[in-house]
Amino acid sequence: MTQGVSDPARSVGLTVVVAVVMAACAGVPSSRARVEQLHDVPAAPPPATAGDALQRRSLDELNMFIGWLDANDVRGFIGEVGWPDDRSGDAQRWNDLADRWYSTADAAGLPVSAWATGDHWGDYPLAAYTPQDDDGAGVAVAGTQARVLEAHLGTAAYDRGIAVAGGSFGDDTPTFSNAKPGSPGTDYWYPSRATLRYIASRGFDFVRIDFRWERLQPRLHRPLDRAELRRIRRAVRSAGDQGLGVVLDMHNYGEYITGEGPSGPRRTTLGSAALPNSAFVDVWVRLSEAFRDDPAIVAYGLMNEPHGLRTWTAQASTVASWTSSAGRWSGPLRHDAHRGRAAPG
Repeated sequence: MTQGVSDPARSVGLTVVVAVVMAACAGVPSSRARVEQLHDVPAAPPPATAGDALQRRSLDELNMFIGWLDANDVRGFIGEVGWPDDRSGDAQRWNDLADRWYSTADAAGLPVSAWATGDHWGDYPLAAYTPQDDDGAGVAVAGTQARVLEAHLGTAAYDRGIAVAGGSFGDDTPTFSNAKPGSPGTDYWYPSRATLRYIASRGFDFVRIDFRWERLQPRLHRPLDRAELRRIRRAVRSAGDQGLGVVLDMHNYGEYITGEGPSGPRRTTLGSAALPNSAFVDVWVRLSEAFRDDPAIVAYGLMNEPHGLRTWTAQASTVASWTSSAGRWSGPLRHDAHRGRAAPG
């Protein structure tokens, strides 16, 4: 889940699916392509009948997603799944739930990125690995969740990773916007080399590195900010040096915050006139071009937890496939109410 989650039960009861474009689909060569090589998922996932109510709910939701992948013949990726490092005596119950959840994901050959770790999490209960202290020396302490995570590491069929969060920090301050994005090293951080070395030593295959659109592209439809891109490149290079793949994750919740409002920053929603879909396409074309030859990149998280977006409820929609020769998606499709047929979105 995100750093804003306050109810630990929701972090396990709800699995968050991050939209991902696999590197191979975008024509990006990668020496770490396992994250896209999924087993066929079971046609009929087994029902979650054992365990308590929270276990049943969590497994039902996971099986629903696995079934959707199978029905639509697509590959999937879980971007965040987390549970508390509960030292009050209930840790075993949480770990039992997580162990069953991961066992189900194992059987489906589903890549998963755990939530979370990072250099500056403090006492955040969902941090599976934490620093010894906040001196910038990197993550060095395993939480109670580590027993489960390290019992379900990647195989030849699927990869397992963890979100190393910090690049999107500072976005909840009242003044945050493209005009006032905060200062690196003070308001937000990309993972340190020490943290990445530690994560690799625990056996993970990849890390999910978050960033904010406003910092990377302060003006829509314009070039990426060179300094911010350089900071992201440095983190990706450090991960690659440790043998870790990278999922770059736009942590924007389906919106972009500008400093243009009369009373302060203004939130604009993806798909609106102020934030058209063309702007979203533009930033991802630029970013994927910047990393197209980077062997550490295994996937792109297009948008973390989008909400409040326009939907078409008359007909299900999905991205069909990437057409390499045309350099575009053959979808998504939407229902054209006026013509009563599917039309490009």
